[in-house]
Amino acid sequence: MQEISEKYDITLTKLHFHIGSENSPEECVASAELGFSIIEKIPTITHFDMGGGHKMAIMPSETRSDLQAIGNALVKKFKHFYEKTGRKIHLEMEPGKYLTINACSMITEIQDIVDT
Repeated sequence: MQEISEKYDITLTKLHFHIGSENSPEECVASAELGFSIIEKIPTITHFDMGGGHKMAIMPSETRSDLQAIGNALVKKFKHFYEKTGRKIHLEMEPGKYLTINACSMITEIQDIVDT
């Protein structure tokens, strides 16, 4: 990445990881560790976007993401990175369907059933 940015005179300021919505605190920490291993090598990066949304329970057997647990786990990783490098990295997260999935209902009518 560094070689490409130098070759084309591009300043990298953000690393975006799409970690998916099936995330647990442990998976978020693992993604953060991988991301920080890249960020550490590129001193111009100031933002870390851990996109992908958060799991929302749709079916009774499912559980939603525990945002408090994820946040607590990530705070430790971001603090550790700061203590190690002196660099404060801005975290961005995309809530995805977490905020909207229960915001509405659909009213539909079956038009046709095809058995193929």
